Amino acid sequence: MRNTEQRWSAEHGRQFDEHYKTIRGYVRREVTRANLSAELGDFLKFPRRIIDMQGGRGDDARWLAEQHHEVVLADTDATALSEARQRDYPALEDILLGDTQTALDRYGPGSFDMALSHGALMYSDSPEDELNQLGSLLNKGGYLSLLTAGKFGKINRFERSGQSAALTRLLATDKYINNLGLEAHAYLPQDIADMLMDNGFDKPAWFGVRIHSDKDARQFEEVPAFHRNRILDWELRSSRDPSQRPAGQMLHFIARKNT
Repeated sequence: MRNTEQRWSAEHGRQFDEHYKTIRGYVRREVTRANLSAELGDFLKFPRRIIDMQGGRGDDARWLAEQHHEVVLADTDATALSEARQRDYPALEDILLGDTQTALDRYGPGSFDMALSHGALMYSDSPEDELNQLGSLLNKGGYLSLLTAGKFGKINRFERSGQSAALTRLLATDKYINNLGLEAHAYLPQDIADMLMDNGFDKPAWFGVRIHSDKDARQFEEVPAFHRNRILDWELRSSRDPSQRPAGQMLHFIARKNT
């Protein structure tokens, strides 16, 4: 659930869509997908029922549907979902306007083999409740793919750019203002791992996302393909390196439900 005091607007959705057209956005998307595929390769070989919570315009939902999974796209942004319906996507099982509780009310507990929550937990006022609800959507043995903001990465960002006030606030409150102008919560890796295990998940695998390319706002098409590939290879190797992954601007957790 996104913070009820700061509504995710259609303009925020548009800005985020533009973000995916940059190298920063490209790295975020491709590193997350590569690690998800590597970690759950055997699991995803067979058709699964998947829900993409707060999935926006449905880029990840489309990617999974192209692999012959049954995918539900859910979001609280009606404009984003309207645009998703207009795009040339493979058929989705359903498109749902609402949050995680709405999904539980519609489909019931244990209805999915996998849930995605990419970039939503950092806006939640009640992260423990959100993780509990996401877990409730899954059947036993199902997987959650969770992407959220990393604290060490934000510390590095503010130190490099000399944003002392933002750094002081982050260290005191774990909160920061992101590139969309929204307040978000940045997490330590162990904090997320502990919350997941407290809410019915096994110890998660996790990866750092966008460790070296935080300032690379170049448009995807401006960068030659061979250079993009070198950037992505560097980011992928770093995302799995225990000494580097905590510095990810985003942290990607993949956790199996055990109850």
